[in-house]
Amino acid sequence: MDLFRDITHLLSVFDAILADEYSGNSKSVSIENLEEEISCDFCGGDIFASYFDCNICSNDSGDAFVICPNCYVEGRSCHCTMMEPKQYRDFQQLTHVRRDALNVMGKYAKERNSSNHLPPDLDLSVVLSSFCQRSYATARESLNRHPMAFRAALQIHSTRSCGVS
Repeated sequence: MDLFRDITHLLSVFDAILADEYSGNSKSVSIENLEEEISCDFCGGDIFASYFDCNICSNDSGDAFVICPNCYVEGRSCHCTMMEPKQYRDFQQLTHVRRDALNVMGKYAKERNSSNHLPPDLDLSVVLSSFCQRSYATARESLNRHPMAFRAALQIHSTRSCGVS
Protein backbone atom coordinates (compact mmCIF):
# COMPACT_ATOMS: atom_id res chain seq x y z
CA MET A 1 0.00 0.00 0.00
CA ASP A 2 2.93 2.36 0.68
CA LEU A 3 4.11 2.08 -2.93
CA PHE A 4 0.60 2.84 -4.17
CA ARG A 5 0.41 5.88 -1.87
CA ASP A 6 3.88 7.05 -2.98
CA ILE A 7 2.95 6.78 -6.65
CA THR A 8 -0.30 8.69 -6.13
CA HIS A 9 1.71 11.43 -4.38
CA LEU A 10 4.22 11.53 -7.26
CA LEU A 11 1.37 11.80 -9.77
CA SER A 12 -0.02 14.76 -7.80
CA VAL A 13 3.36 16.47 -8.10
CA PHE A 14 3.53 15.56 -11.80
CA ASP A 15 0.06 17.09 -12.32
CA ALA A 16 1.19 20.35 -10.72
CA ILE A 17 4.26 20.43 -12.97
CA LEU A 18 2.15 19.73 -16.07
CA ALA A 19 -0.21 22.54 -15.11
CA ASP A 20 2.75 24.91 -14.84
CA GLU A 21 4.24 23.74 -18.17
CA TYR A 22 0.98 23.92 -20.14
CA SER A 23 0.86 26.55 -22.87
CA GLY A 24 -2.29 25.71 -24.81
CA ASN A 25 -0.38 26.53 -27.98
CA SER A 26 2.45 24.01 -27.93
CA LYS A 27 2.32 23.45 -31.69
CA SER A 28 3.92 26.87 -32.19
CA VAL A 29 6.83 26.00 -29.88
CA SER A 30 9.72 24.01 -31.31
CA ILE A 31 10.70 20.81 -29.54
CA GLU A 32 14.42 20.25 -29.13
CA ASN A 33 15.71 16.73 -28.68
CA LEU A 34 18.43 17.26 -26.10
CA GLU A 35 20.71 14.53 -24.86
CA GLU A 36 21.44 16.12 -21.49
CA GLU A 37 19.53 17.82 -18.72
CA ILE A 38 19.48 21.61 -18.83
CA SER A 39 19.11 24.27 -16.18
CA CYS A 40 18.24 27.95 -16.09
CA ASP A 41 21.30 30.15 -16.57
CA PHE A 42 19.85 32.72 -14.20
CA CYS A 43 18.31 30.88 -11.22
CA GLY A 44 20.03 27.50 -11.73
CA GLY A 45 16.72 25.62 -11.55
CA ASP A 46 16.32 22.43 -13.56
CA ILE A 47 14.33 22.79 -16.78
CA PHE A 48 11.59 20.16 -16.90
CA ALA A 49 10.15 20.78 -20.38
CA SER A 50 9.69 24.45 -21.32
CA TYR A 51 12.31 27.16 -21.57
CA PHE A 52 13.61 30.10 -23.60
CA ASP A 53 16.99 30.16 -25.28
CA CYS A 54 19.16 32.45 -27.34
CA ASN A 55 21.64 31.11 -29.87
CA ILE A 56 23.24 34.54 -30.26
CA CYS A 57 24.19 34.98 -26.61
CA SER A 58 25.98 32.17 -24.80
CA ASN A 59 26.51 31.16 -21.21
CA ASP A 60 29.86 30.61 -19.47
CA SER A 61 30.32 27.17 -21.07
CA GLY A 62 29.63 28.49 -24.60
CA ASP A 63 26.18 26.92 -24.93
CA ALA A 64 23.00 28.80 -25.87
CA PHE A 65 21.75 31.04 -23.05
CA VAL A 66 18.76 29.33 -21.35
CA ILE A 67 16.08 30.90 -19.13
CA CYS A 68 13.24 29.06 -17.35
CA PRO A 69 9.66 30.34 -17.86
CA ASN A 70 9.49 31.79 -14.32
CA CYS A 71 12.64 33.88 -14.82
CA TYR A 72 11.39 34.99 -18.25
CA VAL A 73 8.07 36.10 -16.74
CA GLU A 74 10.01 38.07 -14.12
CA GLY A 75 11.73 40.02 -16.93
CA ARG A 76 15.04 38.20 -17.16
CA SER A 77 16.53 37.68 -20.60
CA CYS A 78 19.81 37.51 -22.48
CA HIS A 79 21.77 40.59 -23.58
CA CYS A 80 20.21 40.81 -27.06
CA THR A 81 16.69 39.88 -25.83
CA MET A 82 16.11 37.65 -28.90
CA MET A 83 15.13 34.57 -26.91
CA GLU A 84 12.87 31.94 -28.44
CA PRO A 85 10.45 29.59 -26.63
CA LYS A 86 11.38 25.92 -26.75
CA GLN A 87 10.41 22.64 -25.15
CA TYR A 88 12.62 19.67 -24.71
CA ARG A 89 9.84 17.31 -23.79
CA ASP A 90 6.70 17.10 -25.89
CA PHE A 91 3.70 18.05 -23.73
CA GLN A 92 1.45 15.47 -25.41
CA GLN A 93 4.02 12.80 -24.65
CA LEU A 94 4.05 13.87 -21.00
CA THR A 95 0.25 13.57 -20.77
CA HIS A 96 0.52 10.08 -22.30
CA VAL A 97 3.06 9.13 -19.61
CA ARG A 98 0.57 10.32 -16.97
CA ARG A 99 -2.27 8.34 -18.54
CA ASP A 100 -0.08 5.22 -18.75
CA ALA A 101 0.84 5.58 -15.06
CA LEU A 102 -2.84 5.81 -14.12
CA ASN A 103 -3.60 2.72 -16.24
CA VAL A 104 -0.85 0.74 -14.49
CA MET A 105 -2.14 1.87 -11.11
CA GLY A 106 -5.67 0.84 -12.09
CA LYS A 107 -4.46 -2.64 -13.12
CA TYR A 108 -2.50 -2.95 -9.89
CA ALA A 109 -5.53 -1.93 -7.85
CA LYS A 110 -7.74 -4.44 -9.64
CA GLU A 111 -5.17 -7.24 -9.24
CA ARG A 112 -4.57 -6.52 -5.55
CA ASN A 113 -8.30 -6.37 -4.82
CA SER A 114 -9.01 -9.67 -6.59
CA SER A 115 -6.11 -11.50 -4.90
CA ASN A 116 -7.48 -10.79 -1.41
CA HIS A 117 -4.12 -9.37 -0.23
CA LEU A 118 -5.89 -6.34 1.16
CA PRO A 119 -8.24 -5.87 4.07
CA PRO A 120 -11.84 -6.35 2.87
CA ASP A 121 -12.73 -2.72 3.63
CA LEU A 122 -9.86 -1.32 1.46
CA ASP A 123 -10.58 -1.11 -2.26
CA LEU A 124 -7.63 0.35 -4.21
CA SER A 125 -9.85 1.17 -7.17
CA VAL A 126 -11.82 3.48 -4.86
CA VAL A 127 -8.53 4.95 -3.62
CA LEU A 128 -7.42 5.49 -7.24
CA SER A 129 -10.73 7.12 -8.17
CA SER A 130 -10.42 9.38 -5.16
CA PHE A 131 -6.85 10.23 -6.22
CA CYS A 132 -7.98 11.19 -9.71
CA GLN A 133 -10.55 13.58 -8.26
CA ARG A 134 -8.03 15.05 -5.77
CA SER A 135 -5.36 15.24 -8.48
CA TYR A 136 -7.67 17.27 -10.71
CA ALA A 137 -8.50 19.57 -7.79
CA THR A 138 -4.78 19.93 -6.97
CA ALA A 139 -3.98 20.87 -10.58
CA ARG A 140 -6.77 23.47 -10.54
CA GLU A 141 -5.51 24.83 -7.23
CA SER A 142 -1.99 25.02 -8.66
CA LEU A 143 -3.30 26.98 -11.64
CA ASN A 144 -4.99 29.44 -9.29
CA ARG A 145 -1.83 29.93 -7.21
CA HIS A 146 0.71 30.06 -10.03
CA PRO A 147 -1.15 30.21 -13.34
CA MET A 148 0.76 28.46 -16.09
CA ALA A 149 4.17 30.13 -16.10
CA PHE A 150 5.04 28.95 -19.60
CA ARG A 151 1.76 30.22 -21.04
CA ALA A 152 2.31 33.61 -19.43
CA ALA A 153 5.90 33.64 -20.70
CA LEU A 154 4.69 32.91 -24.25
CA GLN A 155 2.30 35.86 -24.05
CA ILE A 156 5.11 38.12 -22.85
CA HIS A 157 7.37 36.78 -25.62
CA SER A 158 4.72 37.53 -28.23
CA THR A 159 4.38 41.08 -26.91
CA ARG A 160 8.16 41.60 -26.88
CA SER A 161 8.51 40.17 -30.39
CA CYS A 162 5.99 42.66 -31.74
CA GLY A 163 7.87 45.57 -30.19
CA VAL A 164 5.02 46.42 -27.84
CA SER A 165 6.12 47.50 -24.38
